[in-house]
Amino acid sequence: MKTPNEIKLDEAAVLHYTYPKFFDLTSRRDRCGCKPTKEDVKRCFMLEFDSAAFIIASTVTEEEMHL
Repeated sequence: MKTPNEIKLDEAAVLHYTYPKFFDLTSRRDRCGCKPTKEDVKRCFMLEFDSAAFIIASTVTEEEMHL
């Protein structure tokens, strides 16, 4: 297995959304065994937005996620 590389740029465009459907986010949340803390999600997620999405999906109601 290769170690993934994260590239950060000052200007970038999003060409692909990790969670195109609401179900994709809640499904990932329900399958992950990480605790919704910044420290624990580091073992499950490489990208900041994935970690943030998981923490939000794990700590707020579904109604709040839709806002």
